[in-house]
Amino acid sequence: MNKIYHFLWLIFLLPLAGCSLKMNSMSDILATDYSEVDPAPVDSVSYYCDENKQFFIKYIEDETALWLIYPKRQLKLVLLNNENLYSNGITTLVKEPAGILVKDDSGTLYKNCVEINQN
Repeated sequence: MNKIYHFLWLIFLLPLAGCSLKMNSMSDILATDYSEVDPAPVDSVSYYCDENKQFFIKYIEDETALWLIYPKRQLKLVLLNNENLYSNGITTLVKEPAGILVKDDSGTLYKNCVEINQN
């Protein structure tokens, strides 16, 4: 008898939970049309590096500072005396002839990074 009681409660509660879903969310779950979302932040430049790594740079304040945008975080770096060197005291971005190099206290994070034009 106890199992039947629990089963009946389950049958009664499941439709109530289903009613709490928005119709839009249900159609999103069942949708078959998918659009690709561009991961690049607005007004940023994409860079691809060795080991298939990628990051974005967004210049701010007349290029005296920039946002270094990693896949899961971002850092603000400021231009130092050298026009090819940006840093926040921990992470450093160096513009070299071969590409961009990003390093921190632990070593090189990104190397041979080249800008990719997105059309």
